[in-house]
Amino acid sequence: MSPTLDRPGSRLFSAAAQGARAAARPARVAARALRARARAVEPGVTRELNAVASEHGATMVGLRYRLKSQASLQRKIVMRMSSRGETPEVAGDRIKDALRYTMTLSDERLALQVRRSLDRLAEDGLGSPVTMKPPR
Repeated sequence: MSPTLDRPGSRLFSAAAQGARAAARPARVAARALRARARAVEPGVTRELNAVASEHGATMVGLRYRLKSQASLQRKIVMRMSSRGETPEVAGDRIKDALRYTMTLSDERLALQVRRSLDRLAEDGLGSPVTMKPPR
């Protein structure tokens, strides 16, 4: 039997670990820059979304999670670098959820108010991209 090369101490494992460490530094720099850009626009975006929610009888929830952590952004950048061959800068530019928000509405008003809220966001230049997820 030949030795397994993908275990700690093996040549393959060591090469992969070195590659991951080499990618970590530029990914960290790109994540820091992305988070800084998100942090700079966050107060205005949050203010606008709170106004939209109030206007349409919705509630903003989970606001303490609106700014993705640097570690999470860095992980996403490293994944894009390895899976898509993107540079750290390109990977960071393509991440669209550095800021993320959740707005809740009552079941009776959901369809109408979602449409009105999305229309308002589009008018204000904040309507794309919007990812809608079903409740858990």
